[in-house]
Amino acid sequence: MPVVPTYEDRGIRLDPGLNFRDNTHATGEMFGSQVGAALGSVGRGLADLGQAVAEVHELDATNAAKDSHNGLIERVRELGYGDGGYLGTSGRSAVEGYAGYEAAVRQAVKDGARGLSPLALAKYMDAANATAQGALATGEAHALDGRKAWTTATSEARMAAFHGNAVAQSDNPHAVAENTLAALTEYREIGKLMGWPEGEVTDRGMGLVSGVYEDIARNKAATDPIGAMAFIRDNAPLFTEAARKRLDAEVGEAARDEETRQGALAFAAGRRKPAEASQPPVEGVAGADAAGRVGPTLERALLLGRMTGDDAGKVLRLDPNFSTNLSALLEDAPSAFRDDINIRIPESEADGKGRSGELTYRGKSLSIAPSQLLDWARRNAGRYGLVMPVGGSGSSVMAAADGVAARALRPSSDAIDKHLAGIADPDRREIAKQAIVTSLDLESQQEQERRAAAKAELWQRVDGGAAPDALPFTLRQAAGSGAMTVARNYVSKALAGPIIGDDVLLADMRLFSAERPEDFAQVDLNDYRDRLGKSDLKALAESQSAIGQDSRKARDEGAELKDAFDMARTRLVNAGALPPSGEESAEQRHLLARVQNAVYTGLADFRAANPNARPTPSDIYKSVDPFLMPYYLPQRDPRPKPKVKLSDISPDLRTSITRQLAMELGRKPTDGEVAREYAAFRQSQVG
Repeated sequence: MPVVPTYEDRGIRLDPGLNFRDNTHATGEMFGSQVGAALGSVGRGLADLGQAVAEVHELDATNAAKDSHNGLIERVRELGYGDGGYLGTSGRSAVEGYAGYEAAVRQAVKDGARGLSPLALAKYMDAANATAQGALATGEAHALDGRKAWTTATSEARMAAFHGNAVAQSDNPHAVAENTLAALTEYREIGKLMGWPEGEVTDRGMGLVSGVYEDIARNKAATDPIGAMAFIRDNAPLFTEAARKRLDAEVGEAARDEETRQGALAFAAGRRKPAEASQPPVEGVAGADAAGRVGPTLERALLLGRMTGDDAGKVLRLDPNFSTNLSALLEDAPSAFRDDINIRIPESEADGKGRSGELTYRGKSLSIAPSQLLDWARRNAGRYGLVMPVGGSGSSVMAAADGVAARALRPSSDAIDKHLAGIADPDRREIAKQAIVTSLDLESQQEQERRAAAKAELWQRVDGGAAPDALPFTLRQAAGSGAMTVARNYVSKALAGPIIGDDVLLADMRLFSAERPEDFAQVDLNDYRDRLGKSDLKALAESQSAIGQDSRKARDEGAELKDAFDMARTRLVNAGALPPSGEESAEQRHLLARVQNAVYTGLADFRAANPNARPTPSDIYKSVDPFLMPYYLPQRDPRPKPKVKLSDISPDLRTSITRQLAMELGRKPTDGEVAREYAAFRQSQVG
């Protein structure tokens, strides 16, 4: 290596214009033993000049060699550690990049040698070769590490590919075994390359096999945890102990949950066993009717025990499917009210079709029952092939389907409760409960949707001009005989002219929408097309749509309408038009309905004109009072053709007559028309 000169005399100065030759005081120790001596001898004459020059050239060559070598060092460092440097690569990139790295290092050596004198070149090459050899040795070691990493990564990817193939083809045992064996073979090869002990290779190989089968088990568990546990048991030797514990904690738990769920579904699909009736099946009660419907059954026996009244013959003459559905409804009532809900068979059904009845609560109308029971009965009747029509006492129940409903065939609520009580684990009990409820609800929902779709198609074809009885049998059967009866009545009435609506039914519909808007929204208005006019049906359909758009507003307006109807009833009672007991005759009920419908129309007009105001009692009475005129008139006057002046009529009565005539004429009546109307009424009262 070149020797670095030392400077012993710290007083030496290199002044401008001077050179070493002029400085005779330089010592031999200044630039090294030889060069310093040469420079220090300059003053001794030209005889030693050649030696001095040679020594100076030696120094210059050394410095030049150092400069080039410094550049080489920086370049080699950049090639190894700079951005994108070779020593920053790994795996396959390290192996494949070594040749380029080696070429770049050798080229850097060549580049550093350019322009050097022979003397400097010799010095540079000595140092450069050492640097290059060190860099290439480091590169070779890096390439070797990269080759190991590449080999390992390639083998791991290959094993992963075999692993994935085995899992993907889990339904093919041969493919699973073949791919697992291929992965295991690859594993042994990499173990040999890495120098793993044979015992370690075997242990790791077992872990690989277990991993394949563990993933297969997990995949199976996602859709069939019970099948996954069977797979684990069948392949137990292929799992490590740790894997078996993991799978038992995860898949095993899921399998036990699934067993509970499937057991619950199997139970839900079972047949209903009618509860033990309080009355045994009755033999020989009343003769068989034309339909041959007499016969002791467990369902009818249950109905016998639930009769309000003692005419067993009525029960025995009920339609068998209707009696089965009805008994199931009663049997599944909420447990708190199960012993309180009963039935009454109206006289009209004694010798009729036997497809309707009336629900009672402790022997009285269901309308007085707690709201929980009334809500349950109305909202669940459809699941049992029944319907509670709007109108009347609100307790009627009719057949909505001709056959036995799916829910009436499935286990009773009491049987479900007992099944759930037998499950000790509360979490699994809840799993079973949800499975049973979901299964029964879904079955009933699908059944009702099929019936609703058939009825919708029935009416679509009828509206298109088809005769109900000319429709395909399958459609008529799916829609049900009840829908067919309404369709026949509708077509028959429509042929005679526009259908005149039933005022009582219309008022009941409006009251029902006020009291139970959400339930009213679910009413199939097609069931009433033979009893309501086209405009009334359209208005009711708009009310249903409004409930769906804003149920809160519907409830508020419903409460307002209910109050208005109550005020109208009270005013009619006070006028003597209705009995205080509420037991109205058919004529009185019709009067009440007309008044309520007028109140509904008046309230709708008020809301349209005053969207931000609430009606006062006087606003309600404006719709009621025209109907009260006959009840506030003086006693009959026997004189014929009474002459009446406007001043003879009391102000209140005059106002009522004016409003009544305005409704009939569509305009404000004249004073003469009001007087004549009053006179005509007086004349009608003359005996």
